[in-house]
Amino acid sequence: MPVVGSSGAFRVGNNSTITSSEGKYSPTSIVSDYEDLEYFNYGEEFLRVEALSSPPPYLERLKLVGKLEKVPHWFCSLHALTYLYLYGSRLEEDFLPHIEALPSLHFLNLDDASVREELCFSSGFVKLRYLRFRNFALLNKITIEKGAMPNLEFLDIRSCMTLKTLPQGIEHLTKLQGYRFDNVSKKFRESIKEGGVDHARMLLVDKRCKKYTNESLPIEDFTHEFSFCSI
Repeated sequence: MPVVGSSGAFRVGNNSTITSSEGKYSPTSIVSDYEDLEYFNYGEEFLRVEALSSPPPYLERLKLVGKLEKVPHWFCSLHALTYLYLYGSRLEEDFLPHIEALPSLHFLNLDDASVREELCFSSGFVKLRYLRFRNFALLNKITIEKGAMPNLEFLDIRSCMTLKTLPQGIEHLTKLQGYRFDNVSKKFRESIKEGGVDHARMLLVDKRCKKYTNESLPIEDFTHEFSFCSI
């Protein structure tokens, strides 16, 4: 059953329909005016996002919960989107090229979003401030090319047990104000210790972040902004 909330919010499941005096409608036919959208399926069935032929033109916050067979073709058209949360997507294809050019994206929350072993931020993400990786079962390498995510302020990596080292190119994140690495592998922890392959880069990141200690946005504020609104 779809749930329509306040402030232009809409939550809908794979098999939802809306019944009115005029008949039954697919929820994807009535979301054109919504700013917040959550589309979910908690089973093994793929999330049927293809039913949404075109997203709401003013969509600002999008949460997709469930497996995705492929990246939605309309991702690249979400020009007003500030927040994207992919949960349990387990995508096999590289989804980053589909969203790197989004002009308004500030928050990117990725939870079990991919089954790829490597992800590369090669360009774009010019407005991104907060990036979270969580529960990536196979990810062993993250690469950040120079020029990508030029305004990233906080990097959060949790429960990515196959990740072996710091993201390659983390030193390019000159606006980074904070980071959080929780429940990472022993190899990851050893790589940033004294004598480890990433120790020098970890020191650089620490030094850079300490400059913002008194003026950066606290993690609690990021978490508040980053949590999907209740709808």
